Amino acid sequence: WYRYYYPYAHQQSVHDIHAFLQVHGSGFFHHVPPAYNIDFTAQEKQDIAYLMVSEEDDEDTFIALVQCRQNETPSSTTTQKYADFDTIARSLRTQRNVAFFSVTTCEEFSGSNGDIASFHVSPDDFDIVNVKLKDPKQSLDDFVVINTTPTVMFFDRTATAPIAFPKYRKVHIVLFVQIKVPQHHPSYTAIRKLYHICQSHRVYREDDMVCLVVPQTETRVLTTFGVDIWTPLDTQVTHGTKAPDLLPLLLITDQRDGTFRRYYLDAKDIVGGKGDAAAMEDFVDNFWKGELTTPEIKSTPETETHKNKYGVEIINGNLFEQAVLGRSNKHTLLYLFAPTCGHCKRFSILWNQLAELIHEVEWDSFLDIQQMDVSKNEIVHDRVRVNPAFLPAVYFFPRGGSGSKDRAVQYTIRDKFGDGVGRLSDPLDIIEWLLSVADDLDEVTLLRNLEDFEAQEGKKARIKQQELQQQQQQQQQQPERSNIRRRKR
Repeated sequence: WYRYYYPYAHQQSVHDIHAFLQVHGSGFFHHVPPAYNIDFTAQEKQDIAYLMVSEEDDEDTFIALVQCRQNETPSSTTTQKYADFDTIARSLRTQRNVAFFSVTTCEEFSGSNGDIASFHVSPDDFDIVNVKLKDPKQSLDDFVVINTTPTVMFFDRTATAPIAFPKYRKVHIVLFVQIKVPQHHPSYTAIRKLYHICQSHRVYREDDMVCLVVPQTETRVLTTFGVDIWTPLDTQVTHGTKAPDLLPLLLITDQRDGTFRRYYLDAKDIVGGKGDAAAMEDFVDNFWKGELTTPEIKSTPETETHKNKYGVEIINGNLFEQAVLGRSNKHTLLYLFAPTCGHCKRFSILWNQLAELIHEVEWDSFLDIQQMDVSKNEIVHDRVRVNPAFLPAVYFFPRGGSGSKDRAVQYTIRDKFGDGVGRLSDPLDIIEWLLSVADDLDEVTLLRNLEDFEAQEGKKARIKQQELQQQQQQQQQQPERSNIRRRKR
């Protein structure tokens, strides 16, 4: 009743909040079940509850969000902070694992009026076990979402994906598991360990980390992250040999530096060796210590580059460093595309024309024309950031030593309609941009070469036109001669 009519409780100090919770905590807080898609069947809900709910989950801390409200006339900015806090408190007042308070004495807030902190409250004795202050640069919505997210969520596109994957959440711990398994099964015990790892992180670390459990039925998600559980099963059916256990599998994704880095802990490492507890905990600890230095890269299996019939060099994720960064004596133009991108299909024609033109003017001695299918490959490298928001995308990598290749330049010119490189229809537009961003090219000489080539091409075109006209005249004269012969007969 109190929570419904009063979205937040006012106390004099954090000490008073503690005393309040000692008396009213059991009625004020309550653990909530995992979020479910409303379209799940009763059996599906039962299977998820079996995996996700256990007695150990009661160890999850409650959250008290507290705002500093000192006894002074607030500024207009502070008044707005009060109003924003009230709005969120009202919207979440029925969420029983979260409570809202305000205090007048604000030592825990560095004395700043309007500041907000998240207090982790023990479910056993309702003691405050840790405090996290909101960063002034962080929005209140983001702070609340991060701090009220369940410790571990069962992945669902409708119920949990919107909470797990906003742009500001950069690190995810994903456990791929089998469902409908007994309690001694590795998938079941791995989930229990994941709870311990993520709960400890949630309480005692400042870094945001989203923890998810993904069942093997989410085939699209498994495929996206390169987890193939079907090929071994097909082999088992075809050849009668037992397929290795691929699940549970633990994945860490990291997008903090603008790239998409993935780190895997395989089932054989989780189940064997040290056992799931130590292996998973060490894996996550090593990630936060920066000791996982070799991320997995999405890439097609080719070990060498090859060129299409137009002269465009095809590269993949594994060959990027060798084919681009490793060629310090050559400039590189790299085109990123996806087969399902409509603008890419049209632009690919222009890119092939560009490669032919570069070869004809003999610029391929200092310039590589390359392309990569980003639906099957990715660029993950400490020295460069290549992560376009839209496709098609074109990058220029200048030649030279001392990290010159690291200074990738993206084509970002927009027309009056806001269209970028995908709007181009002439290879010369790319060449014009290239000459504007490359520092060490002899522009005068290169343009002269291009003009000479165009003159030669024009001469060839005129000769071809003349030959075509002569052929047409001959074809016209042939019927006239035939008519003369018929008249003579």
